[in-house]
Amino acid sequence: ITTELITRFEFDWARWEDHAIQANFELAYNKLENGLLQTENTGRGVVEVIVPGANTTVEESRGDLMVQDTWTLGEFEVDLGIGGEVSEISQTGDAEQKRDFFFIKPLAMLTYSPSKSSQTRLRVLREIGQLNFSEFVSTAVFEDNDLALGNPNLRPETTWISEISREQRFGEVGVVTLTAFHHWITDVQDLLPITDEFEVPGNIGDGRRWGLELEGAMPLTWLGLVGSRLDVQLRWQDSSVTDPVTGQSRVLSSVVGFPRPFPFRDELELIGVIKYRQDFREAKVSWGGDVRERRERPRFKVNEIEILDEGTDVNLFVETTRYWDLKIRVDGQNLMNVNQSRDRYLYQGLRDLSPIRRTVLRDRNDGTRFFISVSGNF
Repeated sequence: ITTELITRFEFDWARWEDHAIQANFELAYNKLENGLLQTENTGRGVVEVIVPGANTTVEESRGDLMVQDTWTLGEFEVDLGIGGEVSEISQTGDAEQKRDFFFIKPLAMLTYSPSKSSQTRLRVLREIGQLNFSEFVSTAVFEDNDLALGNPNLRPETTWISEISREQRFGEVGVVTLTAFHHWITDVQDLLPITDEFEVPGNIGDGRRWGLELEGAMPLTWLGLVGSRLDVQLRWQDSSVTDPVTGQSRVLSSVVGFPRPFPFRDELELIGVIKYRQDFREAKVSWGGDVRERRERPRFKVNEIEILDEGTDVNLFVETTRYWDLKIRVDGQNLMNVNQSRDRYLYQGLRDLSPIRRTVLRDRNDGTRFFISVSGNF
């Protein structure tokens, strides 16, 4: 059972010439109650299997304050901000403890706009990661005949972010933005070995990620496609962290399973998302779709490497508002009917330090799916 309550206040003050001051204050309360009763039939009757850390309650109270000043100096704009985040995380049940955290969050951004159509931004800030409470809790993974152990000592990772971006506009809608980024990460959240067989979500030290991100939106009327728009997102990144098993440098581990749609900023080398939409206003009909492709994603366990690959996602839709003042939409998902693959390489001992004992290759097909939705005001 999960509970989440958020209250947010925003204040703006613009009576100081060439300055715009904004203050944000947020209070949040999160709670996860987890219970697991696992049994096994041994042939002599049903017995309970104890999963340590599975029956527990995790609660977090968090306060977040940010004050920011935007200072306009002709073609330049300077944003300076300072914030703080304070939180308390308590856990009861199989694990009993309470921890307090406090983080300072500075922000600085310089924007240069020589014209209405072009802009260059340089940004530096500190970002605090939000913890996933499910990683505090142990669960049974029946498909792997394994346990996914929780870690009550998990800390939020913190990241110093530096970015430089260039934005160029074309007409009323067209825009292209290229961003180069470099992140310095403290307390990287990954999989932390606790024995030669088990690992938990944990903090494995300091790491880095860097790369390029391209985003663009372009009308295609110049091709005769009236009312059409193409949106493109491309991201390439590399990363580095010291592997807690081998002691060698490797890329950051992907910690997400098989989500749809793809999360654009998961730990991966390359991802591309292309979206198309065309509106026929007189007919009150629109159609479009998207294509998503990304590289394979590794997860590094203590005695196993897992490689996830979702393949290429192709989706289309048609929608209309011409009947009965309702919006009627038909969606087709996974039209290429591609498989999702999960390859597991299990070692005799510690990963990469002993021979491979077994390889498990799995392909899963979700099939092509069609949805019809109707919405409107009644």
